[in-house]
Amino acid sequence: MAITIVLLLGLHISADREIVQMFQERQIFSAKQLSKQLETSLRDEARIVEILSSFSSLQNKNNEGIAEEIQKYYEYLRKEHVKSISVFDKNGSSIYSTLPHGVSINLTDKKLLTWAAQKANSGEQYITSVVPFTTSESVANTEFLVTIAAPIYQRASGEFIGVAAVVINYDEILSSFFNEASFINSKENAWLVDKEGTVLYHPEHPEMMGINISDENSSCLSCHTSFTHVETILNTASGSIKYRLKDRPQKLASFVTLNYKNISWKIVVNAPLDEVTTVSSRLN
Repeated sequence: MAITIVLLLGLHISADREIVQMFQERQIFSAKQLSKQLETSLRDEARIVEILSSFSSLQNKNNEGIAEEIQKYYEYLRKEHVKSISVFDKNGSSIYSTLPHGVSINLTDKKLLTWAAQKANSGEQYITSVVPFTTSESVANTEFLVTIAAPIYQRASGEFIGVAAVVINYDEILSSFFNEASFINSKENAWLVDKEGTVLYHPEHPEMMGINISDENSSCLSCHTSFTHVETILNTASGSIKYRLKDRPQKLASFVTLNYKNISWKIVVNAPLDEVTTVSSRLN
């Protein structure tokens, strides 16, 4: 009897391992698919900004024509998750924005302007998960907004004259990715972190968005015993790991790296381990 129990237990453990391995392989595939989908979207949006920066009204500094031309372009693009279009002069002051309130590039952080003013970046686009504009319009911190900007250089003179920027809402793209039936109907979702360790998107814990793991504080430590799993993700191109938060079920996570233009994002797909292993008992 004891031998039978041991054998059955061994078979159960073996089945669990196979299920977990199968699920992790599928997770990696999902992470790669999501990464491709995001890159394709970013590429399309970068093209939108490239076209925007070449508008004749901007090239000719025709302020009267800018509003009409950009507003028409915005109305055309609204279905593409475009939240706003803004144009700034070379000092970061607003020329025109589709936002209902005036905006300007936040001059306390000149990273975007410094990049745009470098001649080598003419014809390029800059991607950031920060909306580097000052505005009186509040934005929910649960929204994953991405800014894609391009410098505006006059074709005739080669002079740097400003910056064009489009803000994209990626919430719908990310939240709809797991809408179809899952392999095991598990509570899968994805979260994103950049190469510096800043959480870009986290539907389970939206309060973490914008927080860098190197800035650990009391609120972080209320859930995390450590950030070893995030450090592993940041320092590895792709792979699968298990991790656990305080008083939470252990999770399986698989991740890949999305490198495009100036960004390097980790796309992490995770699910509760207990939901994965219950498949083993259902199959037996």
